[in-house]
Amino acid sequence: MAAATSQSPNRPNVLLIMSDEQRWDSLGCNGNRAAHTPHIDALAHRGASFDHCYVTYPLCCPSRMSLWTGLMPHDHHGLGNWRWLRADLRDRGLVRPFADHGYHTIYCGKWHVPGTTPSRMGFADTGAIPAVLNGRDRGRYIEEYRQYATAQGYQLVPGHIENLTPSDVVQPEDPNTAHYGTAEIALEHFLETWQTTRFLEQLDRRPEDRPFFAVCSFNAPHFPMIVPEPYDRLIDPDAIDLSPGFCNGLEGKPREVIESPYHVTGWSEREWRRLIAHYHGLCALVDAQVGRVLDRLDATGELDNTIVVFTSDHGDMLGAHCLNKKGYPLHYEEAL
Repeated sequence: MAAATSQSPNRPNVLLIMSDEQRWDSLGCNGNRAAHTPHIDALAHRGASFDHCYVTYPLCCPSRMSLWTGLMPHDHHGLGNWRWLRADLRDRGLVRPFADHGYHTIYCGKWHVPGTTPSRMGFADTGAIPAVLNGRDRGRYIEEYRQYATAQGYQLVPGHIENLTPSDVVQPEDPNTAHYGTAEIALEHFLETWQTTRFLEQLDRRPEDRPFFAVCSFNAPHFPMIVPEPYDRLIDPDAIDLSPGFCNGLEGKPREVIESPYHVTGWSEREWRRLIAHYHGLCALVDAQVGRVLDRLDATGELDNTIVVFTSDHGDMLGAHCLNKKGYPLHYEEAL
């Protein structure tokens, strides 16, 4: 977090960078010895790290609704994915006061707040917004990105919400192995790289005489763990510290764990380590994009007048309590 300069002490810019499904302990600044997150670590060391902060719900839509409204799920009515935001909140929220007080507002990337849009909630310049398919904001399914990737010569599976190629889809299909793999799409054309470029274009075209409130919302490290080179092999699986409750059996576990669709048995510890290494590879990819954005602000002289916030909507179980992915509906530490 950077302090405002003397030139505009009361009008700092605000930059919110958001990842998707990233655990608090995936960062080097939070003690993870396997992590490769130098840019986010530098933010934490320079500013403030809120290491006792919890999300309101371990699921995308409810958590994001709470972020933008400042309300708990029982108040904004988003008590699950695909539940629509309370009707009278669809044109209000965190960004509206900034817009009303002259800030130029930017939103780029994953939205995932059913029932409203970034434009309705006060964002003037929006980009890389996912498509709504069958009434659902599909996160990674960004029409303009799919057009871009196709123009680069990649064949994406028609209608597949994760922007995967046919060879990508095959990699996570074996039920006896953890689901990870190397992306066919090269890093220079991968979704996060492309989205950061789009966001920087939005920053470049902002009015120079107004402060900005800008959001760059990434999809990584959300599953599937299909990771571009070299991030697919950046993290050493043997260096990973597993959660204290890692795959510790079902004895004493509540029914919600035993019956959870995220309950996993049969994967070896080696497979889990490889999956988690790919997850941390995506975290490192996000960190690199954070570095690109901060470098641009530094080059334009705006960094010292910008409050930078990095956060995520929730975490990932990564094998804790025999659960993968969100672990929903259980409110375990790893997911909150």
